[in-house]
Amino acid sequence: MYKHYAQIRDEKGLKDADVARMTGITRANFSQWKSGLITPKYQTMEKIAAALGVSVEYLLTGGMIAEV
Repeated sequence: MYKHYAQIRDEKGLKDADVARMTGITRANFSQWKSGLITPKYQTMEKIAAALGVSVEYLLTGGMIAEV
């Protein structure tokens, strides 16, 4: 999940600190998420997705559609 977020963030020329300021989420949360210590709650994912201009689903999957 963080990998998809980081790819989208980088494509937009942002850093975690930028997204933290845009969403009110602490930089420490991003660090813990990156290291796998936490998984963001859905409400947090909604804030991040909105800040990046993508859907939560896109943020979670990177735009990939799972095959059934």
